[in-house]
Amino acid sequence: MLAIATLESRMGGRTTIGHDGSSLETCARNGDVDAYIVATEDGFSPLGMNLRFLSGDLGVPMDEIKRLADWNRF
Repeated sequence: MLAIATLESRMGGRTTIGHDGSSLETCARNGDVDAYIVATEDGFSPLGMNLRFLSGDLGVPMDEIKRLADWNRF
């Protein structure tokens, strides 16, 4: 993982924001993902490449994810 930034709270907590170029599915199954930030466009974006996995993992139909992504994008 490539560390991008470290966020620090006033209470002393720290969270590292990073980028991992490997498969989202592999990272998620290994427990290495706390959050996933992705552009909302479909197709060849990270959302499009991971749509099937996200749909199955979250239990949200792919058409609903696409609808929400289009709504957010436009």
